[in-house]
Amino acid sequence: GQSGTALSGYLALQRYARDSYRPDIFVLTIVHNDLDESIQSIVDTPHWQIERSEGEWIEAPGVWPGAPRWITRTVVKSALARYLMFNANLYAEMQAGELDDAPVLNPGVDVQRAARQESTIRDAARFMIARAREQAAEAPLVVMMDAPEDSVRGLGDRGAPLVWLHEVVGDACEAAGVPFLDLTDALVRDYQREGVEVYNGYDGHWTAHAHAVIADTLWRFLDESGILASVGERGASHD
Repeated sequence: GQSGTALSGYLALQRYARDSYRPDIFVLTIVHNDLDESIQSIVDTPHWQIERSEGEWIEAPGVWPGAPRWITRTVVKSALARYLMFNANLYAEMQAGELDDAPVLNPGVDVQRAARQESTIRDAARFMIARAREQAAEAPLVVMMDAPEDSVRGLGDRGAPLVWLHEVVGDACEAAGVPFLDLTDALVRDYQREGVEVYNGYDGHWTAHAHAVIADTLWRFLDESGILASVGERGASHD
């Protein structure tokens, strides 16, 4: 994958999947930092973003002033560097000088910066999900959202600063008539019951166990919502 993916990257990949594979169902999985990075890139890489132009939201290439230096390229690709910068919170120390005054990163989201951009993030999420619904055409679209990592691990209120992002995505899905699956409850229940890590310790991505839990959760959601049945009916009508 490309570091620094924004919401418009979801749209580009959806078009590729639609045109190449003609899927029966589209499932978009949103993670918290992609909402933040859709507004302001945090890495100097050439990726597409969503921006407002003459009052309308559009997909637009992110600003890339030039090829990053070799040291920047090395850091971006290094798992150890990502661990030190984000998991060990060195990025926050470098930004603020002192950890007490540092921005809160949870996980990989500059919470204060995201909160300042709330209105813009809401607009961008509505644009992306409405466009995704349009691109899906007759195929069902489901939007699935990752849980706050700290909430899953039961670390008190540390996941609370990200809850409003779930509300943003849920509201955008409701406005577009798109089913929304929030993975928080399923991942929290599994962690409490099994005690098995669902996030890799070095970069916060899902473990193999998490993928199995999420696949089961998604299948049950598709079944109970009637989406699987509707896909079967549509396929039968085309035969």
